[in-house]
Amino acid sequence: MANFLNSILDTHPDLICRYDENLHLVFINIACAKFFGGVPADFTGRNFVEFVNKDSVSAAKDLLSNISIENPKNTSRQKFILPDGQTKWIFWTNIGLYNVDKTLQGYQSVGRDITVEMELSKEAALQNKALSSVRSELRAVIDAVPSMIWYKDDKNKILHLNKSAAKSMGGDVSEFQGKNTYDLFGDGARKYHEDDLKVIHSGKPYIGIVERFTPNEGEALWVQTDKIPFNNVDEDGQRILVVSTDITEIKEKEALLQTINKNLDDFTSLTSHDLKAPLRKIGLSAELLKLELGPNMSTEARVNVDDILDGVQHMQTLIESFLKFMKSSPEEVELETLSLNEVFS
Repeated sequence: MANFLNSILDTHPDLICRYDENLHLVFINIACAKFFGGVPADFTGRNFVEFVNKDSVSAAKDLLSNISIENPKNTSRQKFILPDGQTKWIFWTNIGLYNVDKTLQGYQSVGRDITVEMELSKEAALQNKALSSVRSELRAVIDAVPSMIWYKDDKNKILHLNKSAAKSMGGDVSEFQGKNTYDLFGDGARKYHEDDLKVIHSGKPYIGIVERFTPNEGEALWVQTDKIPFNNVDEDGQRILVVSTDITEIKEKEALLQTINKNLDDFTSLTSHDLKAPLRKIGLSAELLKLELGPNMSTEARVNVDDILDGVQHMQTLIESFLKFMKSSPEEVELETLSLNEVFS
């Protein structure tokens, strides 16, 4: 029966060995002997300290000494450097073997090669470290952006936001991330949620929305908002990215410019009227003079009066052209090719 059992253990891929209470090998399977560079006969009867790495002897002895009748099993990971230079990691399960009278009979150790798992775990740790670094960098970039950024799901839950967005809501990022805006602002969040759903359901981004926005604490702002839907991201629902940029200063400058333009239009109209008044008086006086003298007017006087009337007419045309030019916008000006020879003529 023992030979049959040993035969089964010899075909097992795990490293299996058994020691007596003095740590001498009473059994070692083929896989374990091969791992340590030999065959079972090379190791049976020897103390395990003779072939285990010297750096590992102390730790191995401590593990076995900690086994008791109350705690008959422990586990450990052990690194081995094989003669060919390969590095192997073995996961050991050590079990204490006791007689019926509870006296220690020996130990059995089963080792499983976990080199691949350890390498994958190391690679995963490196990948996670790199991913964490990328996330930190991305967070730093997003937080440095002056625009307010929210990333929400279709239920109005804030999945991510930047510092500017959190500040506009009266707190820090940690206070709002993962929260539903209905829980934060009640019905005040309804309008924004309804607008977001329109974008999500359309599947098309809404770019350049100019609207009023009132922060949680502070005066109302003018913002330009871009809303970009992310449909079918996962089974948890749809997503939307909302980016709002404060354009209050621009809107105030636009309003100021409109006021300036209106004042300029008013000034131009008044100036034109004031300039035309004396021209009308001069023209009327010239006409009355011409009418009063009639046939008695000399040829030279008639030429002079006609020159006055032509000058008045020309000045009125200049004033009207100037007024029309001042009221026109750059978009209304039509450019065309002109012969300078005709201008000089």
